[in-house]
Amino acid sequence: MTIDISQYSLAKALHMLGVTLWIGGVAFVTFILIPAIQKMDSIKDQYSFFEKIEHRFAWQSRFTTLLTGLSGIYLVDLLDIWDRFQYFEFWWMHAMVLIWVLFSLMLFLFEPFFLHKYFLSLVQTQPKRLMAKVYYLHLFLIIMSLITILGAMIGTH
Repeated sequence: MTIDISQYSLAKALHMLGVTLWIGGVAFVTFILIPAIQKMDSIKDQYSFFEKIEHRFAWQSRFTTLLTGLSGIYLVDLLDIWDRFQYFEFWWMHAMVLIWVLFSLMLFLFEPFFLHKYFLSLVQTQPKRLMAKVYYLHLFLIIMSLITILGAMIGTH
């Protein structure tokens, strides 16, 4: 099998750029933004401010998640490594797909059609629990993402 190194290099660079912007943004939201927002006096203002920031960030997340997924599929196909999904020692590839699917569902389906309405109802009924739920959801996703990135770096090198 002969691989065009320029196609591979471009796809790998786009994949890494997408992961960096996407997961780096999630890390910022999880470790910086949400804790800072939780220190605001008004609980209702916390969610309102979070929504403004998250709305702007959602478009970057959607784009970079899409870029990461498409470049990942292209790389697997280009390298013809589909068979790796049959073996546990390539668990990090399964994890990459799982993380990508979770984020894609969140960004393209759950958030716009369900979560936004659910969060608006929580801000009215249980405002203190809302930002805690948002934080723990982001914390779970970033921990799983970082484990996956670490596994992928060790697994590919």
